[in-house]
Amino acid sequence: CTPRLFKRTFTRVNRSLLNRNPVGWLQRRTWTARVATWGWLGALVVVEAFLVTFNSNVGAASWNDLMEAQPYIAALLAVGIAFSAADSFRNERESGALELLLVTPLTVRQVIGGRLFGLWGQYLPVFILLIATWWYTASWQRWSNSDDLLIHRYAISLIYTSTFAFLPIIGLNQSLKRRNFLTAWLATIGFGLAIPMLVPLTILLTWQNLVLTMSGSIPYQSAMLLVLVISAVTLQIIFAASASRNAQRNLEERRFALGK
Repeated sequence: CTPRLFKRTFTRVNRSLLNRNPVGWLQRRTWTARVATWGWLGALVVVEAFLVTFNSNVGAASWNDLMEAQPYIAALLAVGIAFSAADSFRNERESGALELLLVTPLTVRQVIGGRLFGLWGQYLPVFILLIATWWYTASWQRWSNSDDLLIHRYAISLIYTSTFAFLPIIGLNQSLKRRNFLTAWLATIGFGLAIPMLVPLTILLTWQNLVLTMSGSIPYQSAMLLVLVISAVTLQIIFAASASRNAQRNLEERRFALGK
């Protein structure tokens, strides 16, 4: 994992990142962080290329299956982002470097913001590819009208963007308050993914079954998807706002899990 090729370019890029965002540089300086970034990007390219090639050979009817596979791929990526976010401050917290960061001229907001921008930058190429692939596959499905296409495109893009933006905030707070990494990772997945997705989904499915029993007709699916996405995004915003406030207060008061 030691750099062998383009060493000068590698050093120049790292120095630029260090000067621009020293706290974010701590997130992306290790070889494991670089493997996470380019490994996810390479895996996504391979999987999507295989799915597109396979479905184009089988026929146009299989493009629906290709589009339906995208949320599962996005869910796996979200679990990976949660992993990196829950692990974000663990090394600094266990080694004592976090306490050194807090006595530097950097403010608490700059420390938190720098680490968040490091996490966002680490997964930004994968996120852009994921959004582009979703729009490409959604355009191939046969829709009854153009409104359904727009609702699905923008609704799923909204939940992808919300997860990419707010999941690192929740994970960063968990990395500060949980001594055990596995607990922090599971809590990040719970508050950032499971609860925002499952709670609105359970409520909507219950309401749909109730309407189906009473009227015998299924509610408008696109409208239900839009309500589900807006509810999930709202819950993610609430959890992220609470996590941001708690992380800032705990760092200011030096209340975070210490040591192993």
